Order: sequence, then structure tokens, then C-alpha cells
Amino acid sequence: MAMRQYEIEQEYDQVESNVLMLDEQVTKQIVEVLNQDLASLYVLHHQYHKHRWVVEGPQFRELEQLFAMHAEQVELAAVEVGERTNALGGVPAATMRKQLEVTYLEEEPDGIIGLRDMLERNVEAERTIANRLREHIRLATQLGDWGTEDLLKQTLQATEKRAAFVQKHLERESLDRGLVSSRPHEAVVEPTISDK
Repeated sequence: MAMRQYEIEQEYDQVESNVLMLDEQVTKQIVEVLNQDLASLYVLHHQYHKHRWVVEGPQFRELEQLFAMHAEQVELAAVEVGERTNALGGVPAATMRKQLEVTYLEEEPDGIIGLRDMLERNVEAERTIANRLREHIRLATQLGDWGTEDLLKQTLQATEKRAAFVQKHLERESLDRGLVSSRPHEAVVEPTISDK
């Protein structure tokens, strides 16, 4: 099937003047990092959905709901970042090809991984995004882009909250391997009436 040819009105790496009255030298830098965040949020969004679809085990329902909720939250954050990118005069990284090109996350391999590995990957991805968001907040602050700074701070807080929530599922129980630090309890002999 032949690909239809389109007239491109604005190239992906082109940043035009914006209604927010921010200098193009500022917006060029901000748009670049916002697109990295946008792409990475969508990679995580897909990862959460994959985990939602394949999760099994005694905690299936709880984890399926958790993954679905987190996928929705991540997508809403990505939409906000994409809208901000556009408002700044940039073109959002909205295709899968471009997202995989500019993301700072590693895409999960095809196939099903273990449940604990799923949770660990989600925590690691959230932490990576949080660290990059902190860098991008500093950049927005240095460049005087207070609107982007505010948006990224909100995104950071939600990211940290998700990471902490998923981490709690990994703490005491190892899901596939039983209790991490459990020792067999010694038998306790309770006194009976006849012992008195």
C-alpha cells in the first residue's frame, strides 16, 4: 500500500513564534526537553497497559486496576506536555517512531516478564522520568519559562507518587518468591490448665 504524501506545514524540529511571548531561543530548548518527556511518558503509558493486559496471580485484580489507573494518569500528563509543546510553537513528538527516537526510557522487550520484574521496571521508569523532570524544571527556571516550570512540577509530583505507590508492592513481599526476610516461626507452647 502506497503512503499518501502530505504537505508538511511545520517540520518536527522547527519552533515557530508563540502566543505566550517567549523568545524562540528559550522555546527551542524547552520544546526539545518537553518532547523527551512526552515520548518517555508515552513509552511508560504503553508499558503500564502491557502489564495490565498480561498480569496474573492472586493479586491480579488489584494490580490490573493499579496498572490501568497509572496508564491513565501517565497519558493525561503526556497530553498536558504535548499541549504545552504546541503552545510554545513546537511540534509534539506524537508518532511512535518519533517517540522511540527521542525517549530517554528503554522500551520493554516483547513477551511477558515476571510480575516482580514488571513492578521493578515501572518503578525504575518512574524514577528516571522524575530525575529528568527535575533537570528540565531547573532549565525552565533558568530560562524564565514559569508556565513550563509549573507544569513540570505538577508532573513530577504525580510521577513521584506513582513510583512510591508501586514500590510499596515490592517492599515486604516478593510476589513470586514468598516473604523476602521471613524466618520460620518457632513453635510457641501455650500453657494449658493442666500445666498449672
